[in-house]
Amino acid sequence: MIPFLKSMKVNSLTMVEVSAGIIKCNNKILCVQKGLAKYQYLSDKWEFPGGKVEKNETPKDTIIRELTEELKTDISAQTIQHLCDTEYDYPDFHLLMHSFLIFSDNISFTLTEHKSFKWCTVEELRNLDWTEADKVVVKAIEEYYD
Repeated sequence: MIPFLKSMKVNSLTMVEVSAGIIKCNNKILCVQKGLAKYQYLSDKWEFPGGKVEKNETPKDTIIRELTEELKTDISAQTIQHLCDTEYDYPDFHLLMHSFLIFSDNISFTLTEHKSFKWCTVEELRNLDWTEADKVVVKAIEEYYD
């Protein structure tokens, strides 16, 4: 990871660097739905849980911290595997998203920032109304499990 990316401007858009967790448990993947968002085009969309990379933090450390905060769950003992990095230009910012597969035999969680969740098979993922950046991750998941 290049530290200056967190504050870099790309095409005059502010770069936002995040990590996302694709939690797989019992052959299903956890999907979470945003509520009202700062930007209307993200409201009510589906995404994988996660959040912003903080200063001096690796993307993997970020996903462990963010899932502890967002889902009140500890994934640090689970198998965590990097899947892909995705970049997407939203109208108001440039997103760099590091996505990680998290393999769990049993997980309990509590939603703190999302309005809903679903457990989906890989084939069911394409039926949800995803954020644009997460659509790319869905394709990467489909290719990984193809």
